[in-house]
Order: sequence, then C-alpha cells, then structure tokens
Amino acid sequence: MNVLRDKQFSSKELAEIADIRPATLQTWISRYVDSAKPEDGPEGGGSQGRHRTFTGYGVVQYAIAAQLIKSSVSTEMALRAGATFAHSAGPSSGQYARIPGVPFVDPNAKVETMLCVSHKGSTAVPRYAGFDWWKEANVLLGNPGGVFVLPVDRIWIETCWKMALEPNSVLEAAAQELGI
Repeated sequence: MNVLRDKQFSSKELAEIADIRPATLQTWISRYVDSAKPEDGPEGGGSQGRHRTFTGYGVVQYAIAAQLIKSSVSTEMALRAGATFAHSAGPSSGQYARIPGVPFVDPNAKVETMLCVSHKGSTAVPRYAGFDWWKEANVLLGNPGGVFVLPVDRIWIETCWKMALEPNSVLEAAAQELGI
C-alpha cells in the first residue's frame, strides 16, 4: 500500500493543508500547466458538478509550491518545483536515494532534504556531514546563476500530519521501497 497514492483529498482539503485559498488552487490549476503524471494529478473537475480529487502526492506538490511562493519564488517555478519533488525521485545523490513525494530517507536521521530551485529547473539533494550538497545541486541544475534553497523536511512532516499520516510510517514504507 502506498499511502500517498491511495489516500484521496478534495480541493478544499488540499487548500486547507497547503494553507492556501481554494480560489488560489483553482487559479493555479487553470493557468499553469500541471506537470504531474496523469495518475498522480487531480481526478475529476473540468465541468460543473465534477469535483477534483488529489492524491497525497498532489497535496505534497501544492504544499511545497505554496511555501516556495511565500518565499518569493515565482508561481510558475514554484509549481514546477513542487511537481518535480512530489512526482519524481530524481537522481540518487551522495549515499542517499529518495522516492517521489518523500524526503531522503535515513533511519538515523542524519540527512536533511534541500529542494534547490532555479530558472533551469529544480532538484532535491541530501545535506549531511562530509557531502558538498551545494556543489551537487549546482551540477544537477547546470550551474545556474542563482539558486533558491528550501529545506523541505519540516514542510513535508507538517503536511503529513495535516493529511492524518504519521510521517515516520511513511518514511519507513519509503525505506522498504528503497531496500534500506
């Protein structure tokens, strides 16, 4: 069972969890291309009476995007970065790997997940002792002129709690999926 995929949320629930207005969510959906995979994107909507539902991946996507926008990242870049974090694992980095929608997993809690966003894209890199995460982020992003960095662990944990998911259980399931 994948709790981020299997649990469903309405637009109103997503907006409450992400701390945005429902009208803002609707604007984002209608104005910006949603780069989520179809199976992880919203279901329904588009016509009167068809309510949208979102998986936990969609909730994570918009919660992270909302935090990036509050931190002055452009809406388009923030939505793209949120989608990238929520719907793709990206490359393994250093000694850690991650699955979509979840921070880097370390049973000993010695790693922090840094979401790095630039005009060239976004990537999540692990931050831990002895690893030059900044250099890694710049290489993965093609050495952009500027990078905005958002530590996502706290946001992800708060989002899990708001979705009524126990973060450590989600991390344990991710560790099993990664074979850790």
